[in-house]
Amino acid sequence: MKICFITCIISNNNLSHDCPGKFVPFGGHDFYLFTNLSKDCFKKYNGWDIIPIEDASLNECAKINQCKDLNTNLRYFVFKARYIKFMGWHYLKHVMNKEYDIIFYCDSTYIPNNTIDWLHYCNLICENESGIIQKPHSRTPFAESKAIVKSKKDSAENMNKFIEYLRNNNCKEETITENTTFGYNPNNEKITRAFQDFWNTYIDIKITYRDQPLWGLISQKHNIRPTLVNELHRVNQKNPHLLFMRTGENFNNARSYKNIM
Repeated sequence: MKICFITCIISNNNLSHDCPGKFVPFGGHDFYLFTNLSKDCFKKYNGWDIIPIEDASLNECAKINQCKDLNTNLRYFVFKARYIKFMGWHYLKHVMNKEYDIIFYCDSTYIPNNTIDWLHYCNLICENESGIIQKPHSRTPFAESKAIVKSKKDSAENMNKFIEYLRNNNCKEETITENTTFGYNPNNEKITRAFQDFWNTYIDIKITYRDQPLWGLISQKHNIRPTLVNELHRVNQKNPHLLFMRTGENFNNARSYKNIM
C-alpha cells in the first residue's frame, strides 16, 4: 500500500511561520512539507521532504488568484494553506504526477508517530464508505462558529455572517469533526467530491478563513460519515499511542489573529 503524509507551511515571509517538529522517516512512506518559503527555513527540522511551491503554480492550481479582495495579507496565505489541506491529493496527482492509496494530513506542528500500526488505520479508511478517518468534535457548526469568536480566532462580524450562511444552507445541529489531522483515500470519489466542493465554496464565500464549521456543512451535504478515531491527536500531549504528536510550535502562538480577520 502506497502511503503519503503531508503538511504545509504557507507564509508571507521567512520569519513568520509555524515550526514543524523533528522525526525520522519510516516505513518507506513519503513525507511532504509543502511551502512557498525557502528550504533554508527548515534546515534544522528533519523528517519532511520540503516541496517548494511557487505562488504562481499554487495560484493557478488552486484558482486562489480569484480572491483578489484578500490582497496579500496573512489571511491570503492561510487560504493557500487550506488548499493543500483539503486538495493535497489533487496537487500530488496533477502537478507532481504522484498517486497514493492513502494520504494522511497533519497540521505543521504535528508529526506522525513511527510506533503506530499505520496499516491498521489504512484498512479503517478503506473499509469506510466515505474513505476517511477523523477525530470527533464535541461542537456543532453553529457552536464552533461561536467558539471561534470567543477564542478570538475570527471576528464576531465574520462569524455572524457565517452562521447566517449555515442557516441559509439548511445546516443541521450535528457534531463536526476536527481537521487538525485526518487520513483519507484519494481514490474514493465520495470524499474527493466533498473536498472539491469544500474548496470551491471556501474560496467563493470567503467569509471566514476557519475551516471546521464549513467542513461540517459540506460533510452533511455529501453524507460524509468518517470512521471516528479518538487517538488521531491530542493538543499538547505526547501520548505514545497517538497517531500524531504535537512537537512543533505555532508562530506567535497561532499568530496575531487580528491580521487574518
